[in-house]
Amino acid sequence: MTTIDPADNLTFWHTNEYYPVTSSANWFTRIGKFQFPAASPTPTATPTATATPTATATPPIPGAPRALNATNVTNNSFTANWNTVAGATGYRLDVATNNSFTNYVLGYRDLDVGNTTNRSVSPLAANTFYYYRLRAYNGNGTGPNSNVVRVKTKPR
Repeated sequence: MTTIDPADNLTFWHTNEYYPVTSSANWFTRIGKFQFPAASPTPTATPTATATPTATATPPIPGAPRALNATNVTNNSFTANWNTVAGATGYRLDVATNNSFTNYVLGYRDLDVGNTTNRSVSPLAANTFYYYRLRAYNGNGTGPNSNVVRVKTKPR
């Protein structure tokens, strides 16, 4: 006979009576136990908070920076300077040998100089006129060109 243990509903008890073939004794009782592993509880859905989108202000494309006079002018370099622009995360620098910016100095066409207000420009030729301008940028785009500054390197 097999019965289930009411204590856990996972254990089965089996009993039977038998008479051994090699024995002249009375009946014997054999008891067996079978147990299933404990079942995992059924998962219950737990409500999870969901983020609600919040409108965030998008900064506008920055305006034009104000290019300032160059400093530290030598026979082969100068430092370009400019004012900060609200909302800018960086600046792009152009340096050319003409004020229409058709003859750029190698490496100084739309050069990303990062979020700073000056940049050393070199190597340059001595006793030569150079022109520079800037544009401010942020995640929404690049603003207009600044004013143009003319610089003349010193003679040798």
